[in-house]
Amino acid sequence: MEKKFLLVGALLLAGGFSTMNADVIYVTEPGSGDGTSWSSAASLEDALSWAAAGDEVFVAKGTYTGSFKLRAAAKVYGNCVGTETEPPTYTTAEGLETFLKGPGGKRVLYLDGKASEIYGLDISGGDASTETTGVGRGGGVYINNGGATLKYCNIHDNIGVDGSKNILGSNGKALKGVGGGLYVLNGRLENCIIENNIATTAPWEDTSKTWSTGIGGGICLDATEGNGCNPDNAIVLNCIIRNN
Repeated sequence: MEKKFLLVGALLLAGGFSTMNADVIYVTEPGSGDGTSWSSAASLEDALSWAAAGDEVFVAKGTYTGSFKLRAAAKVYGNCVGTETEPPTYTTAEGLETFLKGPGGKRVLYLDGKASEIYGLDISGGDASTETTGVGRGGGVYINNGGATLKYCNIHDNIGVDGSKNILGSNGKALKGVGGGLYVLNGRLENCIIENNIATTAPWEDTSKTWSTGIGGGICLDATEGNGCNPDNAIVLNCIIRNN
């Protein structure tokens, strides 16, 4: 998506000046447009790939199936009715109607290294068993450093590793899931619901008699700083965590 530049001639003479305005990108379930308006809404995959730092992505209610990635410090607002010109207001993670569903054998949402903010999404059906980045980590969501935040989201019914598939890790032993719902490396969760997620389904015993038990059915928090750990880097605030 093209960014807009405003060039001011008088200031250019004084050494050059430009401003780059943040964009709003509009998304609907059948969207295939350029995302500049609700009537020309984009697909979710395109919008997340186009988003740059400071952009806002408005996502209409509907079901979006896939494995999605956001690599910019943008803000994503789900549960939109499709007429918004300003971000929605959220009071609960119950009853959301913007559904992100895994395509089978893949994680649902990957947030890579930027302070992005995600609001109002229902995320389910992810499986990180065969992921190449963070294998077995975060079937629903993987926050990979950078301080990304999820607010008013419902992360449910995701798997870190499907143990029934007898998947082996790099050490030749049974692969274990780490964070069935979410794996959070230096990130933040607020007012979210995390439920019915599983770190490792059907744990099994390989020829070395090693059980593939999981770690963190709902969430695994990883708070690193240099060579140590700073708990302030991974925060869970006012969340409901149940039945994982």
